[in-house]
Amino acid sequence: MKPKSKGKGIMISEFLCAAVGRLSYYDHEKGMRVYATEVIKYGSGKGDDGWWNAEKMVQQSKKAIEVFNKAFPNDIAVFAFDNSSSHACKAPDALVASRMNLGSGGKQPVMHPTLLPDGTIQSMVYQRSDRKWDHPHDFVGEELVGKPKGMRRVLQERGLWRDDLRKQCGRQKKAKLRPQSFSDRLFEETMEEHEARTVDRCEVGKGCCALRILEAQHDFRNEKSLLETVIVEAGHEAIFYPKFHCELNYIEYYWAALKRFTRENCKYSFPELERTVLMAMDSVTLKTIRRFADRSKRWLMAYIDGLTKEQREFAEKQYKLSHRREYRQFFK
Repeated sequence: MKPKSKGKGIMISEFLCAAVGRLSYYDHEKGMRVYATEVIKYGSGKGDDGWWNAEKMVQQSKKAIEVFNKAFPNDIAVFAFDNSSSHACKAPDALVASRMNLGSGGKQPVMHPTLLPDGTIQSMVYQRSDRKWDHPHDFVGEELVGKPKGMRRVLQERGLWRDDLRKQCGRQKKAKLRPQSFSDRLFEETMEEHEARTVDRCEVGKGCCALRILEAQHDFRNEKSLLETVIVEAGHEAIFYPKFHCELNYIEYYWAALKRFTRENCKYSFPELERTVLMAMDSVTLKTIRRFADRSKRWLMAYIDGLTKEQREFAEKQYKLSHRREYRQFFK
């Protein structure tokens, strides 16, 4: 057997639009169509493009905005993304409580100023005009000017600090259930089940530790992701699908069609894979993409209308038989 390795692969990141299919515009000067597609080669090769991350997603989104503005110059785009960790990644200066230390200074990011409910602006770094909390008549030392504030100081300025607060409550593990049968012994624990066996001693919204108090604050709780910030600043909108509901995103059906075409036409060599993947993207017609969009719309309406599981399955199903055979199948 060949030794195991990370191997090599091709990853595609694409934007779909039910109006035109793959998001693109025609460049008359170059005489070609420009797409928002990104294709990267990843794996163990020296010339590979590296792994896909949030930074590359943001860069491609900027490219997609440019393509959309040229294709639809008078319209506003609504970009819809899966609810994944890379899409929810925050900016380096975003208000993220878990990135902060309890005390001031040290290795923690410098966060942007924020607006408090009373209308005052709270700076997340020390200013020369700031005073010591325990000695209000004395200014803070010069060594703290420009340094990031910790959780304690931020909560003190908001009137939420207590002397018994810790940075974060600990975590404890549940006792793992012993298998009752042989089939249970063959079960492999998933990441979700591992997290389920880990009980957090504090909960979001409770004032048990400094982390939970800050996370419950309006400005920290409503901090936008870097992806959403880039899109909104460009004059467009961004929404995120619910977690674990890929049927609402019709690009998933597009990926399934690409994978099916690739499996049926690939010659199982990397150069052939590169050519086959590009052919696969062109194999899905605009008519098919619109059918995918309609299917996701039916799922969406099924959830909104509160249909049962059987009714949702019927709404999603596409019948291709004759009317007579459909009639028999429905009543059998």
